Amino acid sequence: MAINQGFLGQLSILYVEDDERIRESFTSIFFKLFKNVTVAIDGEDGLEKYTELREEKQFDIIISDINMPNLNGDEFIEILKDTGKLDDLDVVFITSTSKKQSHMSSVSEHILGIIYKPFKVDTFVGLLAKIKE
Repeated sequence: MAINQGFLGQLSILYVEDDERIRESFTSIFFKLFKNVTVAIDGEDGLEKYTELREEKQFDIIISDINMPNLNGDEFIEILKDTGKLDDLDVVFITSTSKKQSHMSSVSEHILGIIYKPFKVDTFVGLLAKIKE
């Protein structure tokens, strides 16, 4: 699959990941693919950055790890939904957990999918292509 950089280059993302090594690695890729990238170190930080920057950044997608301290990915997304902030956003969960996750059905319509680490960039881009549908 060829990477549609034109499509991705129009998107602004909020990337939430607690593991510093993984965060730095993915962030360097995301900066090459997306128009705007905002990085948060856990769900609490993600919630703060979303709240502070949502008018300025107009996020299109939240890419979030699931298992994080302070506020995990599921809880973070549930808070956004409960406060009406998830209405125009899509979510991609990224996790290193090998077991399948069950996610809250109340936010399932916003979840594009779950990608298990490690993953290929083409797999990730294919999932994002669903936004255009």
